[in-house]
Amino acid sequence: MTEGSYVCVITDEGRLSQLRVNMAAGPSPGVLGIGYITWEVPTPGTSAGNEDVIYTRPSKNLYSFTFHPAIPEKLYYVNANENNISRTAETGTGWSPEDVVYTHNTYVRDLAFLSDQEGELHLYFSEASGAGDDGMIYEIKNNVAVPYRVVKLSEVGGFWTGNFAFDDDETLYLSTGNRIPASIYRVDDGSITEIFKDGKGSIKGMVYKDGAIYYANWKTKIYRLDLVTSKQSLVYVNPEREWISDVGFRSDTALTTANLAVTAVL
Repeated sequence: MTEGSYVCVITDEGRLSQLRVNMAAGPSPGVLGIGYITWEVPTPGTSAGNEDVIYTRPSKNLYSFTFHPAIPEKLYYVNANENNISRTAETGTGWSPEDVVYTHNTYVRDLAFLSDQEGELHLYFSEASGAGDDGMIYEIKNNVAVPYRVVKLSEVGGFWTGNFAFDDDETLYLSTGNRIPASIYRVDDGSITEIFKDGKGSIKGMVYKDGAIYYANWKTKIYRLDLVTSKQSLVYVNPEREWISDVGFRSDTALTTANLAVTAVL
């Protein structure tokens, strides 16, 4: 091969690599100098930056969020390193000033809505300390935090940063958080079962939709996990959105991500 020649290959991990001959080998035996660039190839349906920012918190970080299921103009979120659950609402002229809807006695890590058997909507949130101690999920009733579920570290591999989600049947799911390897667990009648393990990336914020869990990998990607086949697929990647911490759906249509202080919708 002559100097300046290019070769394109696909690696075993599905990445696209471009090789360039920087220095020809010359007579045998010779030295071949090459340079290369590698990209990850998004699968069909993924995005690499086609997005709009819908809300930016005026100050401090935004780690976990959820839209009100019945009033999608209302956005609830937490810093994960503060005790408050905050709320804002989209109006005809922008977003309303942030207000605090609940203050806990320690850091609030994640939050989600769930309807009870009477159809009444309640907000749930978690507290957790990683590997420090068992965690807890609370339900807010009449502005009082009522313990809903203790998350014992012994049941989730010794580590939990507070991320959780509910499916349409009120089944609870837990994810390890910002640790590798990471797992997703399902809670059935009190027992916890590991249903998926990722040995290469983290599993942070999650959301359920149509038989699948979507989760952020605490870097630049969002994955979809089919709960029937256990197949993982990449649905979003953007190198400019480092530290994606959460994902959600607004009005059951728009896939939304939290990127620390930036929330972006596809």
